[in-house]
Amino acid sequence: AHAISDGAALTGRKYFLTDLLRDTYGFKGYVVSDSGAIWFQHVRHAQTETVKESIVRAVKAGTNVRTNFQQPERYLDPLREAIEEGLISEETINGMVRDVLYVKFWMGLFDNPYIGLDDAPARIRTTEARELALQAARESVVLMRNRESILPLESKQHKRILVCGPSANDAGLMQEHYGPHRSEIVTPLQGIQEAFKGRSQVEYIRGCDFFGEQFPESDLLRNYQPSEKELAAMDEAVAKARQNDLIIACMGDSLKTIGESRSRTAMTLPRLQEVFLQKLVETGKPVILVLLNGRPVVLNDAQEGIPAILSTFFAGEAAGTAIADCLTGKYNPGGRLPYT
Repeated sequence: AHAISDGAALTGRKYFLTDLLRDTYGFKGYVVSDSGAIWFQHVRHAQTETVKESIVRAVKAGTNVRTNFQQPERYLDPLREAIEEGLISEETINGMVRDVLYVKFWMGLFDNPYIGLDDAPARIRTTEARELALQAARESVVLMRNRESILPLESKQHKRILVCGPSANDAGLMQEHYGPHRSEIVTPLQGIQEAFKGRSQVEYIRGCDFFGEQFPESDLLRNYQPSEKELAAMDEAVAKARQNDLIIACMGDSLKTIGESRSRTAMTLPRLQEVFLQKLVETGKPVILVLLNGRPVVLNDAQEGIPAILSTFFAGEAAGTAIADCLTGKYNPGGRLPYT
């Protein structure tokens, strides 16, 4: 019990990186640190006296590769000094290298360093892969509310539908993350337009940005008021909403409100979106809220008057198709929340 409860940073814990991972679980690969994690033992956690001690601790624990794009002075030079001073044995370094070489031999990289590249284009974005992306997106959608069975829309007669909100036609939400960027993104607007083609007139207006000019301070303001420019954009969208039979509002996170190093002071929608959402409700038209979110969203008063809510997260390249399928009843949303 003591071995796993002393509070030491994982990067320097032999128990986890060697005893448990390799000796117990039989892991044969190599261990890579998170960016900065080795230094954080010293500069953030204050668990070592020096950066060099942090490096020694990490290597001895079983960290094979450190992540960071830095000059040799930050890592390699102190590591060499530690070896010369006898703080790390050459056999330990040999073991670290051996783990990396094992993976390269295992993958066949010494026979062909470009293995897999020749036929890679044929393996990427295959019909099977795109179908899987669509099914994964469908299964991610969670139906949070459906009062008076407003969904599915398949049997309803909505001659004019307004799609609005900052998330409605932003393909960047589904692609600007770690990983490949070459995708044919279907935005919620595009998916809805395709689903209702020939049946309903689908209009679009953004209405508001992801957050207002006062963000992030707006999260804490008691008497928040959007700027005149922001209110004018909302009023234009509200006027258009009054001319339609149904409103589909797509809201949630942008790449500046969620993600690595994107902390918020509130778990609600940004205040600008909350104001816009309530203005849409006040038109008296039915509003379906489609959330594209990367975290839990506390709606509080923002949910008042909204008969249907879908939480779709960032559903990947087939997001729009999956959302439209769930709205129309082509697919029955049966996802589960990954958090309370």
